[in-house]
Amino acid sequence: MKKMFLMALILLISVFVSVSCADNNNNSNNSDDIGSIESIDTSACEHVFGEWKTKIEPTCKTEGELVRTCTLCAVTENKSVDKSTEHTPVVLDTVPATCDNSGLTE
Repeated sequence: MKKMFLMALILLISVFVSVSCADNNNNSNNSDDIGSIESIDTSACEHVFGEWKTKIEPTCKTEGELVRTCTLCAVTENKSVDKSTEHTPVVLDTVPATCDNSGLTE
């Protein structure tokens, strides 16, 4: 009984693998389409996205952008990040003024 179950399981796995390989061969990219997301059918994918990663860091003048990628089909999602409202002050050392250069105070 155990042998029949194992043989049935092996047969089922081999059928699954062969169907999966056939799907991959049918969706293979032409040399012109390498890296093109449009050439891959992602409509049936139940996306599993990774963590958000910073693509563009927000500043006080520009919005930032985050991106995450589906681990199954490589589709990406982008999300904008509002401009930063915080400023990081920089303390400069005191420089005494001279005849040729203006000085700085802390």
